[in-house]
Amino acid sequence: MKVKRNTLLLFVCLVWSVTGFNIFRIGLEAYPIHLTSSFLYRPEYIASGGWIVVWM
Repeated sequence: MKVKRNTLLLFVCLVWSVTGFNIFRIGLEAYPIHLTSSFLYRPEYIASGGWIVVWM
């Protein structure tokens, strides 16, 4: 089965555009959580120089 080069390029662009949009959406959803996270302001985190392992 032969596919024209331009058709294949259009399909690949569409796939990568959808993928990029999903990554962007995940970042936008995670950013407010990052801003409101109080983990970075805990005294034990600051005292350790930022290297702390938290077991949940």
